[in-house]
Amino acid sequence: MVLHTRGRDIEECAKVVKFNDRDTYRWKMLGDVAEIRRSQERAKVIKAMQTIAAPAKPAEIAREAEASVVNVSKLLARMAREGLIRKLTYGKYSLDEGRGRRES
Repeated sequence: MVLHTRGRDIEECAKVVKFNDRDTYRWKMLGDVAEIRRSQERAKVIKAMQTIAAPAKPAEIAREAEASVVNVSKLLARMAREGLIRKLTYGKYSLDEGRGRRES
């Protein structure tokens, strides 16, 4: 669930919350909407790469992740810059074992 806040005396924001405890009726804040979406997109890409289990081009990864090729291409470039995956020659990407799995 997304909790939106807006008011004269508070800063506007959107947070992802989850009903945490039925006994105490408490909710748990999971984080900013943008951060949660971003990590979910990364997890889908990493899962697709794990399923493919070989160096793959963005189109192959996007097909497996059921996502847009353009979005996956941009995300792969960012993840490679951050060291989560490796960019190989000929536009293929590979999981760097020991990394990337943290996101899944």
